[in-house]
Amino acid sequence: MKTHSRFGKLHLHSENTLLRRFGPFMLYGLITLLIVVLYLDNHRLLASWELGIQDVMVSLARKADPPSDVVLVNIDDDAVEKLGPWPWDSERIGYLVGMLSEYQPKAIGLDVELPSDLMEDPQGNLFLAEMIHRAGNVVVPLRFTLAADGRFTQTAPDYVAKSSLAVIDDAARLLDFPYPQSLSVTLPYPEAAKAAWGLGHVNTWQDVDGKVRRDPLVVNYEGHYYPSMALQLARAATGVNRLQVKVEPGEAVLLGPRRIPTDEGGMLHVDYRGPAGTLASVSAARVLEGASDLQALTGRVVVVSVTASGYGTTLRTSASANFPRAEKLATVTANILANRYITTV
Repeated sequence: MKTHSRFGKLHLHSENTLLRRFGPFMLYGLITLLIVVLYLDNHRLLASWELGIQDVMVSLARKADPPSDVVLVNIDDDAVEKLGPWPWDSERIGYLVGMLSEYQPKAIGLDVELPSDLMEDPQGNLFLAEMIHRAGNVVVPLRFTLAADGRFTQTAPDYVAKSSLAVIDDAARLLDFPYPQSLSVTLPYPEAAKAAWGLGHVNTWQDVDGKVRRDPLVVNYEGHYYPSMALQLARAATGVNRLQVKVEPGEAVLLGPRRIPTDEGGMLHVDYRGPAGTLASVSAARVLEGASDLQALTGRVVVVSVTASGYGTTLRTSASANFPRAEKLATVTANILANRYITTV
């Protein structure tokens, strides 16, 4: 028993000696390994943890007060069942724009694919362009291909460039606080672009964990700075002249008297007011049927999008795992109109 006890003490003593001798090196090795992992992962793990904590804090502060400035008009399952599968032809979209304008919304955002080639449906495309022109407050989409660097693959025509922002405060600061850059752009067909009140991009931005929490208000293409559709809709709704929009690199975008805070990359932190379905919505079928109880469209910003099963685009967000892209766009528009923002330190 004594021998066993003596050997037991000797064994423990040896372990303690090894720990004292090699412990600091083991700790150093673990720290080094952690640093290497974080470097190789580009700090994604820590960033994901930080974003998760931010989501919890934002959700605790969120109030259940859906905005009333913006209404979604959805080409939903009911619409495709009654009026045919998506994609609709240009003439049908033209009728939808014409019917919407009868309710006198402040602005209409078409977050739908518009053909780039007039020859596909010349009569229908010209009719849609005419309806856009008559409405006088329609914003049509630009879709950029974002990339960190590279050469531009095409030149935007003058009727597109006229929608870019003209006033930049201290342009030299753009070197220190660059905006997202695009290598190419998908344009609507020329007649629609020329007839529109303005053009705005509908790009989204994912954080390292794949969730959409921020929105790029401005994208750089060929040295021109193009606003998002949300920013354009807010500008149309408030009657702000293009020259009254001022970019403050790394700090904010000024929309007339409104100051929209951004992060260093020109991103607005989206204040989601609730999960998917929080914003008011109307089926496009009811609009085309001439429903008489759609006064909710009057005096508001209307965002038209496709949400029918198998066609609509959804995003992973901090508010919902399947958040319609157009509802995100509408939410950003509502944030701007209500001067309601999330700021981070």
